[in-house]
Amino acid sequence: MSTCPSLPKSVESLNLELLDFDTPQSCNLPENLKSLNIWNCTNLVLPTKLPGTLMDINIHSQAYDNWSVEPEELPPGVRIHTARININPRCYTRPDVSFNGLSMESSLSFKSGDILYGLHSPRNKVYNGIHTVGGATRNEIIIQNTLTNAVWDRYSPEKYSSDAVIKRTLSDPERGLSFKEFLATHPRYDVTSEQFSTLSATDKWTKTSKAGLEFQTKVRQRGVIFCVDKLIDSIPEIATKDDENHGDAITAHELRWIYRHRHEESIKKNVSFSLGGRLVSHDTVFSLRGWDLYHPKSEQRAQPIPLAV
Repeated sequence: MSTCPSLPKSVESLNLELLDFDTPQSCNLPENLKSLNIWNCTNLVLPTKLPGTLMDINIHSQAYDNWSVEPEELPPGVRIHTARININPRCYTRPDVSFNGLSMESSLSFKSGDILYGLHSPRNKVYNGIHTVGGATRNEIIIQNTLTNAVWDRYSPEKYSSDAVIKRTLSDPERGLSFKEFLATHPRYDVTSEQFSTLSATDKWTKTSKAGLEFQTKVRQRGVIFCVDKLIDSIPEIATKDDENHGDAITAHELRWIYRHRHEESIKKNVSFSLGGRLVSHDTVFSLRGWDLYHPKSEQRAQPIPLAV
């Protein structure tokens, strides 16, 4: 094919598939276009002027290609899916735009010293987004696992790591040393204590994870970004500690901890929730059906004992 055909303005959906141009060609997009799909085209210059009506863009290439579109050219709220396309990195600064199903809003909100929580897959997407937008270095502590692993080894659970090991392992050793002291002096979280010797490695890890939340939000007074993807569909199971559907997962323990402390100012101020990469309110999470089934042990202990008649 020698040139890209002209298209009527009324076209709302455009599919360009397997087009093979003799020389690099540009296509002028119809002004009312809502959906654009470009699949494995040769010598097609990817468009940098986009109609404001576009809602979905799908671009796939057989070989890696560069898309030099500027962020201000992206239509509001557009959903972009790409494969083997290098997008102008400045586009990721648009929090209203989603890239391969993920908004960059949560990643953009990350500040040095914050911590990510959540199930591995959605948490990892935000983690990668943080690096994509240049929000952190590769060595920075971003997830609690990094901090816990440096301070305590679940395969040598009777002791904490030495100060020398912590300093050698972490980019922020003082933070690790402080977390070690926090664990060692806390009656509920000291996983090396004899009183917890019969707990499984997973139960001990759960304690360190909840300890990380308390250390981050109440001691350090720093931010937590909690990814609730998939979890919001299992609130009844999480509330009742059902073994299936994440109910008894470590992440469920973490979310219940936040729920129990949700009225505290340190939690309101320092915990953000992320869903699909977008920030959502505390009310969005804590108003979900199922939380009414949750009865913390502390509340059960506080129940008055009925008097004998």
